[in-house]
Amino acid sequence: MWTDEHGLRRGDSDYHPTTVLLAVLDASWDQIDPLRTYLEAYVTQRLDVVHAERISVVSHELLENAVKYGTVGTSVQFDLRLAKLGERFLVRVTNGAVSSRVRLLEEEMRRIRRSPGREAYVEALERARKLPEGKSMIGLARAGYEGDVALRVIARDGTVIVEASSR
Repeated sequence: MWTDEHGLRRGDSDYHPTTVLLAVLDASWDQIDPLRTYLEAYVTQRLDVVHAERISVVSHELLENAVKYGTVGTSVQFDLRLAKLGERFLVRVTNGAVSSRVRLLEEEMRRIRRSPGREAYVEALERARKLPEGKSMIGLARAGYEGDVALRVIARDGTVIVEASSR
């Protein structure tokens, strides 16, 4: 028995890894919004309410970040993997990003790591009240807290990958 790259144990009787959705889309709202609607309907039909809500919140926030902070004219790759009927999941969003946007994400990740779950979210909400509309950067903190996920940002060669894995 061994563990895959997401910490899911292969060989367990209830291990049924499924790539629920793998999509490559333009980094635009007219492409992302239908995907979010479809995904929410999919997980709501197949999982219990708690896991469906966690996955929906995380997916929503990561996709929104890809559009808001990604490079215009690039694509967004969305990957959702489930195991144990949604109890274990991984959401991965990959998109193009310029270095200044990557630095914003990395800075936000440092803040989230300094404060656990709810604390990071409350701090992000406090900061957001002082910023112009649409510049809040609360999405990752919200995903981490409401989705109860571990977050990771990987940046290289103009591409950023944000992963959220269930705890």
